[in-house]
Amino acid sequence: MRLKRWVANIISGFIPNESRRKKFRTKLQFETKWCLEFVRNYMGDKNVKLDTYVGHGCLNYIVVANRKYVFKFPIHDGTDEDPTKEKRITDYFAKKLSITVPTLEIIKHNGRYIKKYDFIDGVTLADVDRKRFDANRAKIASQIADFIFTMSTTDPRTLGDLKPRDAGRPGFMYGWGHRDIGGNFILNPKTMDVIGFIDYENAGFGDLMQDFRNANRHWSRRGYDSLGIEILKFYTEKYIAYINKK
Repeated sequence: MRLKRWVANIISGFIPNESRRKKFRTKLQFETKWCLEFVRNYMGDKNVKLDTYVGHGCLNYIVVANRKYVFKFPIHDGTDEDPTKEKRITDYFAKKLSITVPTLEIIKHNGRYIKKYDFIDGVTLADVDRKRFDANRAKIASQIADFIFTMSTTDPRTLGDLKPRDAGRPGFMYGWGHRDIGGNFILNPKTMDVIGFIDYENAGFGDLMQDFRNANRHWSRRGYDSLGIEILKFYTEKYIAYINKK
């Protein structure tokens, strides 16, 4: 498997387009046909419309069925972890957050965990016209800040066993967090409102500044240098108002 992955990385390195490179690399080292057949059988429709993607880091093969459900298949051994933690976190915060958190269903198939999510109909930051984004930058930054604030100031007892043993109480940029916010928020293309966050595999309790720094690097590489500053500004204002009320 390691040799196969090494060869795939070498060959795909000659493909300039990132999306095509990831798909080509995945097909060289992972049999994708069974994933498509699985989804067709699950949906009970051989003619179901399927769109395929490769997840970040080529860790997952993603199949979207009829723009209604998202199926996520682990590509490499060692990335097929029990997603029970992710489900517990998303089930809880789906009731607490004002945005959509996709419902997760865990499917065990031939010893592998396949994750099925509800599809959120919208666009990501990469799909948005730059002028439209700039015109709505403050609103988007405020809504992302609200998402971070609401998650981090919530401390449910029902998730207490998922926290580190030495975890303290929620504080400034400390608490429950998504841990991969950079490219995982979904926008309504008409209103430019943040309507959902996806991919909670890394969600957990702890210091959120590292997540924020990673997200800021992600935005900066795409030319959205000031987005992180604006989000932190709105978050700080919300946190100060929260502390003053206590």
